[in-house]
Amino acid sequence: MVLHFTDERGLEKEEMIYLCDVLLEKMTESSQTIRKITADIDKEYKLQTGTGLFVFKHLIATKRIKLDMNKEIKLNERLENLVIDIKKERLGGDSIVNY
Repeated sequence: MVLHFTDERGLEKEEMIYLCDVLLEKMTESSQTIRKITADIDKEYKLQTGTGLFVFKHLIATKRIKLDMNKEIKLNERLENLVIDIKKERLGGDSIVNY
């Protein structure tokens, strides 16, 4: 079964692109935990709880966020302890990958 972000969270392609850009921007500006940053996005944009985390997972899957996959992903860790690289450049509509 292929799961699309529209099926999972009710997001349109343009909304997903926008939320990816917002999350990447917040990640580069913040020293907070991943859990805090993604929860703040949910509240700020009045999204269903967990949508920010869903976007974070999407960014990992599309390789816009690079992590050390040999380490456990602990959401209560600060970004600098987990994230190796963040690709902030906006990738066009083709950057959205359905998984």
